[in-house]
Amino acid sequence: MVDDPQRRLDLLKPKLPNGDCPPGFIGFAVNMINVEFTNLFLLTGSGHGLRETLFYNLFSHVQVYKTREDMAFSLPCISDGAISLDGGMIKGAGVFSLGNRNDVDVRFPKSSVTSTLPDNYTDTKKHLKEMKWKRETMLEDIKREQALLDTARQSFERKKEEFVKFLAQSSAYATRKPHGMLSYKV
Repeated sequence: MVDDPQRRLDLLKPKLPNGDCPPGFIGFAVNMINVEFTNLFLLTGSGHGLRETLFYNLFSHVQVYKTREDMAFSLPCISDGAISLDGGMIKGAGVFSLGNRNDVDVRFPKSSVTSTLPDNYTDTKKHLKEMKWKRETMLEDIKREQALLDTARQSFERKKEEFVKFLAQSSAYATRKPHGMLSYKV
């Protein structure tokens, strides 16, 4: 996803046959992993990070739902498996494990994204966004002013040509002898 500090993958949300996103859908497991800031920018030789390689290979499109009921309702749009916060699990091959929540020890801790980021990260990001906006605004202003300048130049050139023609015509008229006047030599 663009401008995501965790560099999450931009995966299409599942859709039910009616086109709506399933109720209770939280997200994809691959995007719920909080990668420490120091590891976010480690890249493979092909330019991919941990999330695109290791975690995607482990979790691919595994979906996460709030409850087993939400997950069961969403069966038509589950292809690579799903898990629910109350312990339900559907594997890609159609294996269901909707046992008792107390039997499954799955926990999804809430992570603090800001704790792994440098202190000034959010301020810097906000400042960068503001600077980009100012740059775009200035570029638009420059384009608008350039268009006005081009129009003014064209108008000036047209008026200049008219003025030069007028001067040429008036000087030809001034040097001409009036009709019917005779010149005498004395």
